[in-house]
Amino acid sequence: MKYSIIPAILCVLLSACGGGKEKEKPAASAGPKSNSISLSASQKQGLKADTVKMMPDEELLTVPGEISFDEDHVIRIFPIVSGTVDRIYVSLGDYVQKGQLLAILSSTDINSYQSEFILAENNKDLAEKNFNRVKKLYDSGFASGKELEEATSDLNNATQTYLAQKRQLSLYGAGANENDAVFKVTAPISGYLVERNVNEGTQIRTDNSQSMLTISDLKDVWVLANVYESDMSRIHVGDMAEIVTVAYPDMVLTGSVTKINTVLDPEARTVKARIELKNEGDLLRPEMFATVTLRPVNVNRSLHVPTQAIFIENGKNYVIKVEGDTYVKTEIEQGRTGKNYTQVLDGVRAGEIILSQGALFVASAINNQ
Repeated sequence: MKYSIIPAILCVLLSACGGGKEKEKPAASAGPKSNSISLSASQKQGLKADTVKMMPDEELLTVPGEISFDEDHVIRIFPIVSGTVDRIYVSLGDYVQKGQLLAILSSTDINSYQSEFILAENNKDLAEKNFNRVKKLYDSGFASGKELEEATSDLNNATQTYLAQKRQLSLYGAGANENDAVFKVTAPISGYLVERNVNEGTQIRTDNSQSMLTISDLKDVWVLANVYESDMSRIHVGDMAEIVTVAYPDMVLTGSVTKINTVLDPEARTVKARIELKNEGDLLRPEMFATVTLRPVNVNRSLHVPTQAIFIENGKNYVIKVEGDTYVKTEIEQGRTGKNYTQVLDGVRAGEIILSQGALFVASAINNQ
C-alpha cells in the first residue's frame, strides 16, 4: 500500500504542471508599408512640380565663340616687291571697289623692272631696224639668206624679251612708259578693309609673313565655337546652333555646324566648330564675342526628368509622383545623367507629374508615417 500511493501522487503533480501552462500566441505580422502620403496645404509650401518629358538623349551644349571672316571671301594683300609706303589712301572699315588704288610704294625693284623693260624695248627697236635694212638688201641681192635669217632671229628674240618685260611690269602694276619706281597697290575685290598693318613710311620686304591689307565683303561670316576637349563627342556636323553676340544680346541668330576642325588647340584644349551665317544688315564684325548654343539633330529621344527630382534610398533611385493630392514614392531605372535633366529608362511615363523640388522632404514624411 505504501508504494502504490507514490505513482498516483506523481501523476497528480505532473497533471497540475502541464495543465497550468497556456500556449504562446504567434506575433502579429506587420502589414505592407505605404509608399504614398497626403499632405496638408501648409506642408505643400515650397514644393515644385514638373512633368516627365520626351527629350533628346543629348543635352544642349553652350560654348563661347567669336565672329570671324568667311575665309572663302577674304583677300589678304602681301607685298610682292620691296620698298617704302609713300601714301595710303584707305582707313580701317572703309568700303573699297575692285581696282581702287589703296597705297603707293617707292620700290627699287620696280625701278629695276622698268629699266629692264626700257632696255628690252630699245633692243627690239634696234633689231626691227636691222631686220628692215637687211630685208631691203636681201631683196636687192646685196645680202645673203643667212644674213636675213640672223636678222629675223634677232628680231624674234628681242620681241619676246620685250613682251616678257612688259608682262612683268603689268603684273607689278607699273606703267610701261614710266620710270618712276612706283608700285601701286589696288583692291583685287570689292569689300570692306578689315585689316591694315601698314602706315606711311613703313618699310616693306617681300619676305614679310604679315599681310599689308585685308579685304572681305562681309556678306557672309563664320562663327567659330570653341568646344572643349571633354565635349567633342557631343557635337556633330549638321547640329543646329543659336548664336547671341555681346553687341546684340537680344538678337538670336541661327545656323548649323558646317565643319569641325581636326586640330586641337594645345593650350586651350578646344576645337573650333564652324557655323556659317548670312550677315544681314552688315551688323556682324570679325572678332566680336558670342555665346553659341549647340542643339544635336538626329538623336534618339527618351523620357527625362529634372536631375534634382531624383533621390537615392538603399542604393535605389526614386522620384515622387504627384497624383492629385497624393504623393507616391516611385522607384525608377536611371539612364544617362545630365546637368539639368536625367534620362529615365523605366518607372514613369511621359506626361506624369513629379516633384522637382522637395522630393526628399516628402520621402522622409512617407518613411516616417
